[in-house]
Amino acid sequence: MDSRGEADSTSQDVSPIDFLQVAESGLISAARRRTGLTAPLVPDRYVRRPNGRRHDERPPAAKTAVYTIYTPSDACLVHGMPITQVIPKRLLKEARDRGIVVMVGAGASAIPPSALPGWYSFNEMVVDVLARHFESYVESPGFVDEVGKAIHERRNANRFPPDYQAQIIEEACGDRYFQALQSLDIDSTNKVHHSIARLARQGVLKAIVTTNFDRLLERALTVSGVAFESAYEPIGYKRIKERLAGPTVTGPLPLVKIHGSVEDLSSMVDTLKQRRLGRNDDLTKCLAALLQSHYWLYMGFSAGDLETDDDYLGIVSSVDRSPGLVYLQWPGAKGLGDGARKMISAYGRKATVVVEELETFVPALADALESPQVASPSEVSTDATQRVSDALEKWASHLDPADTAVCLAAMAEAAGESAAAFSILHRFWNWVRPQDRETEAFERFRLLHGRLGMGTGLLSYVDDISTNRGMESFQDLFRVAGRDPRGWVWGGISLIWGGQVKSGLSNMSQAGVAWDDGEMPDEWKVDIWLGLAEARYLTALMDEDFIESWGTVNECAKVAGDLARQGRVAAMHSLLIAEFALELFDAFTAEYAAPILEQAERLRDPSIFGFQALARGRAATRRRDTETAQNALALAIENLNRAGRYPWSVYCEIEFAKALMDGGHLHEACDQLDHINTQIDRYQVLLPWYEEARGQYHRMIGQEDIASSAFEKAVGYAQQFGLDHRVDYYRQYQPGGSLGPA
Repeated sequence: MDSRGEADSTSQDVSPIDFLQVAESGLISAARRRTGLTAPLVPDRYVRRPNGRRHDERPPAAKTAVYTIYTPSDACLVHGMPITQVIPKRLLKEARDRGIVVMVGAGASAIPPSALPGWYSFNEMVVDVLARHFESYVESPGFVDEVGKAIHERRNANRFPPDYQAQIIEEACGDRYFQALQSLDIDSTNKVHHSIARLARQGVLKAIVTTNFDRLLERALTVSGVAFESAYEPIGYKRIKERLAGPTVTGPLPLVKIHGSVEDLSSMVDTLKQRRLGRNDDLTKCLAALLQSHYWLYMGFSAGDLETDDDYLGIVSSVDRSPGLVYLQWPGAKGLGDGARKMISAYGRKATVVVEELETFVPALADALESPQVASPSEVSTDATQRVSDALEKWASHLDPADTAVCLAAMAEAAGESAAAFSILHRFWNWVRPQDRETEAFERFRLLHGRLGMGTGLLSYVDDISTNRGMESFQDLFRVAGRDPRGWVWGGISLIWGGQVKSGLSNMSQAGVAWDDGEMPDEWKVDIWLGLAEARYLTALMDEDFIESWGTVNECAKVAGDLARQGRVAAMHSLLIAEFALELFDAFTAEYAAPILEQAERLRDPSIFGFQALARGRAATRRRDTETAQNALALAIENLNRAGRYPWSVYCEIEFAKALMDGGHLHEACDQLDHINTQIDRYQVLLPWYEEARGQYHRMIGQEDIASSAFEKAVGYAQQFGLDHRVDYYRQYQPGGSLGPA
């Protein structure tokens, strides 16, 4: 969403055939000029068809999604009419006869003098203020410039959703994140708020529904003398629901704030987790009653939530009983966003899209309905954007310094900048003041510092344990393990990568004990399972119970509303299935993994993408589909590198070299093995796989002495690391084995 609350400029362009151009009562129905469309202004009727051809008749409703769209200002230019004469007649009739509901999104508060930032802009401001405070603390101006730029670029390219950023920050600093949203509590209303108040004063509004946290609607209604009841938490939703359930609705105008309000931190809904957990039941029933009984006017509303929730707020499921809707699209948007497209397509002929500025259309609607003028609040001269910025500065100044570092690093990791994320954490470690080591926030810092360094394999237990950053990262995991058993898991996996398999498994077993002995957050259970799955994959300590445990863990992630973790579980389990139960791979992927991974795709999480591609690569390799294996493994290497999962990337490179050999690309395989040789010692548990690949290559080119030596080394390394299953497997390649030389 851009600063006007509409679909951002990166949305897919909409071609002329995406619109049904209809003239209402002989008036022009066209969308061109400001929407970039080139269709002529014509008074006849024609409908969208898959081939884009014009037809004179309307098709049956079931054949295609059909809706009305036009630009009132364009019609006014052509016909010289005032805009009040080209407002959809159905909207005017519904307002006069039964009353309407207005749905008010962020775009309404983006209009000056309110000028509140949109979702994307606000998230950018949050990153910038965190960066400034971090750089000030570590006395390193510009240290995170490139990280901030990368985060902004990914967000603007729709590869780092704002609600996912909100989830990451909330996980890092808890409810203090919602205090940042209170910076939106300004008092500069605008003409859209005033015009809504005019409609309310006239009595044509049956309710106002808004996604906005701010209290600008409340201020406009109060100044206009409109009695209203604001509902933004469970008790309020219940009261409104009960009022709407009666035979007649009386009393003050319902103002339903579906995402909460700045006046109550506990009511605010902004993170991806919160949105996926669904809505309060009374709120759902309240909205259903309004959707099914009144015509709706959507303004400044991107409908972005429909991208991940097909029935967000029950909008789509109410279509059969709904009288219909008008959707105001900002002229600067390149067509409808994906969420708005879903909504409009579902409503078909019941939907009208009006391409017009809010500040033009809403006052014109009030004039057309002859709504009484109301006293406008005095406009505040202070720049609203600066006021929000000042409030965010104050918020950030009260954050624990460790939370600032963790927020930035966690966002950088999610944006695929894992190496930079660890650099942020380690710079903080080197500069942290003694008094700042005694806080709960510093314990959260320790866990992330340990996981991002040693736990993911970005640092090597072999090469980096002797360095300050390696030792501190490693020790941090065990410093927190007594309070957070994930420290045992991530510390254990770092030992396994270093070839200390027995010690690593011993440490990881402590997390299993903690799981069995007490309650822990669902997110912790997911993280522990993921770590154990990595270890079991490498050691082949796999059994049917662990394979089947994915359902329990997936449910943990689902109950927590954590799409990122749910995606990681699906991707990791796909890898386990590909390796240990290949016959189930296609069915599991189609029935279980694919729907989850499809939803998680918008997060652009490189870890999810990497393990998903590795699973496809291993399945293809085992099926002798060399081309698919090569493509999938190349994608896995790219994404796992971005995720900072370097040892897994090296593993993929080994498998990629084997796929090249299987495809007859021996020269490329040789180059790949030479490249792997420069980094294999960092992750010694992979030495058996590497020597196996070397043996296969040299046997294929007829160098049997080198091949036999490589297979012998593979057996030796597997014995050294306690990988008994690999020992038996590699012996097949030795003289006398089933895969040995003829």
